Amino acid sequence: MYRYRWETRLGARLEQTAERVRRLRQLRLPSLAEEALSHWLRIHHVYHSNAISGSRLTLPETRTILEDGPTFAGKPPKVQAEATHLSHALDFIESLASSRLPLTERDLRILHAVVLGTGESTEAGSYRTTAVPPRGPGHTPPDASLVPEQIQEFSAWLSQETAELPLVLASRAHAAFDAIHPFTGGNGRIGRLLLHLLLFRHGYPLTVLRVKDRARYHTALKQAHQGDITSLTTLLVESVEHGLARYEYAAQSFAEDSPPPSAALPPGDPREFPAWRRGVDALLDALETVALQLTAKHSGAVADLSLSVISLDGLTPVSWEQAHQGPLPLAVLCGQSSQGTYEATLTASCPREPRAWQRTLPALTLQAATVMPERPAEFSLEENALFTVASTTGQLRQGISAEKLATDIWTQALEGVLLVRSR
Repeated sequence: MYRYRWETRLGARLEQTAERVRRLRQLRLPSLAEEALSHWLRIHHVYHSNAISGSRLTLPETRTILEDGPTFAGKPPKVQAEATHLSHALDFIESLASSRLPLTERDLRILHAVVLGTGESTEAGSYRTTAVPPRGPGHTPPDASLVPEQIQEFSAWLSQETAELPLVLASRAHAAFDAIHPFTGGNGRIGRLLLHLLLFRHGYPLTVLRVKDRARYHTALKQAHQGDITSLTTLLVESVEHGLARYEYAAQSFAEDSPPPSAALPPGDPREFPAWRRGVDALLDALETVALQLTAKHSGAVADLSLSVISLDGLTPVSWEQAHQGPLPLAVLCGQSSQGTYEATLTASCPREPRAWQRTLPALTLQAATVMPERPAEFSLEENALFTVASTTGQLRQGISAEKLATDIWTQALEGVLLVRSR
């Protein structure tokens, strides 16, 4: 049932990824670090999965909704509720994975009701009653009258024990569910949750399929409906590798760099940590949002333009301590176009002899591996996502927003390397 072909050249990479997961499961991260990583991945999964399905919520808005509730102005309550619904659905998937109980047809309908919101959609938990347009060349979802029977067969198949590689099994399940397309809305989000159900049961961390890969993702699904899941599995393994790198980096940091329990804590009031984390998160969110915007804006004029942010570690009180000991890597900014390649590392540190405006909050430094000014720019975070910027001349500019700062950083990369290098 649900037979799909995939290129065997992927086998070694899939096995290597499975081995990385096995090694990761043997490591024990401090609970705060584990919680921070899980929280970061949850926010990004909710944002990207909803964005792939057409949500207009931004990454910072999604973070605010999940942390503070859907109460801010600017977006309709129903749109804001999409984030909380998907977060609750992820809770449901995690509970199913930990229970090890077989997935039932009833579970799928409950999951659909959670994703759509039982009080906000009359379709929540109900199968479609109308036909669906073709999902790709040569494939049209079954007639609505056949959906209940096919979902029961799908649920029974999904609950079977198998020795198949987890990433291949997850790809097959996602493709098969999308082929049935049992609901009027929410099928994509549920399909991505189902692949996580299978991965969770094999010890894989939460995976983020990013909105920048939406076109590639939809193309991969169309190819899957023709019987080939190679592209879908490739995209999935890339996403898993990205998430594993975050966990491995955190594990290595705690193994090598954390001070022993008896060591004296470095300077810095731990009560300042929440404000610092909000500021850093706001900047990283803004950098990712602006990267997506600029990629979309310039994609027609610049060949192969791609901008991305790779966050290196979840922020914990230990991160705050490390920022007082020395430069703490926060993220890598990557850019590529036909004109050149850009890579810069964003680090945080607390100067040994701070200026007045640096005494309570760590400075941010952008260290570029390519064309940049002779002296790196320094940024100091303020609470409420506002930043004080120290320019290379030492002059201060007050009240720079995270979005403005992110735009300035990416614009510098575009103008300095990715757009005009060949001139």
